[in-house]
Amino acid sequence: MKLIWKIYNPSGEYVAACADAWDAAAFASILGYGTTLSVGVACTTPSSLAGSPLTSRGAQMKLKWKIYNPSGEYVAACAYAEDAAALASVLGDGTTVRADHSKAWTCWTEGVDGNAYESYDEAAAHMRSRLTELQRSHYTKHYGEAAYERAINSGVVRGSDSQQGQD
Repeated sequence: MKLIWKIYNPSGEYVAACADAWDAAAFASILGYGTTLSVGVACTTPSSLAGSPLTSRGAQMKLKWKIYNPSGEYVAACAYAEDAAALASVLGDGTTVRADHSKAWTCWTEGVDGNAYESYDEAAAHMRSRLTELQRSHYTKHYGEAAYERAINSGVVRGSDSQQGQD
């Protein structure tokens, strides 16, 4: 499914993309006054923003968090876990948020892991924690526990404490 609706937060930062106008509008209503929607060329990756001044970090935003509706269709991507939680709460029970398109990288299932509408921050913290667990599992499966510990100590791999609040 093509993500054609680009969503910019009130400060002009590109934060999400959706396939459906209704989902984009619902998400924009959560972000509040000043949120803008743009429709255009499919944006499965934000490469159309390369070098754009629209991002506060000075580089294009990576839409890391992939959102799948309860039917399993890819419907949106977000730069921030908190935004992904907000959209998951709108789409309802069974919505999954993944760190990649594979089901193996599912970090949140609405209605199973909790209800994101209760606290977007708590849902986002859960997603980041789960991602850290999945990354550790993947790394140790391929390189072993000792290699993982060496990587953490050398700074090659970030531990869960340094990932809190970062996307």
